Amino acid sequence: MANTITSERNPAGHADGTIAGVVSLPAPATSIRQTVGVDDIRVEAFIGVHGHEKNRRQLLVVAVELEITAPVHDTIADTIDYNRIADACRELADRGIGLIETFARQLGQELLGDRRVLRAEVSITKPGALPNGVARATATLIRPPSQS
Repeated sequence: MANTITSERNPAGHADGTIAGVVSLPAPATSIRQTVGVDDIRVEAFIGVHGHEKNRRQLLVVAVELEITAPVHDTIADTIDYNRIADACRELADRGIGLIETFARQLGQELLGDRRVLRAEVSITKPGALPNGVARATATLIRPPSQS
């Protein structure tokens, strides 16, 4: 039987425009992604490779952009809590890291630990790194499709 659009009446007596010969078709699977992020997270971090930087805290300014699976429900449990991102920054700041590049990568890896995060872009600026400029490093981490 060929599939044709009909305007037959369903059991309740309403015209339903079903496809003749097909009982039910599942809705197509969709994957909605969203981008969330936080900017201007300021942490005092043990960071640096030069002698004058060791054993003292320095200001880092962190920006994070995450591509996530869109929340199904309107609850914080279904998305990424921005406080979790800020907490991860503070925890990493206490570890003692040499390079801002390493800080960016490790923060991105930490955030990818949440299965809803498909991509993490982390940008770190170190305002006091240069007398006449600001140092910046960005790391973009993407979850391999086999782990999605």
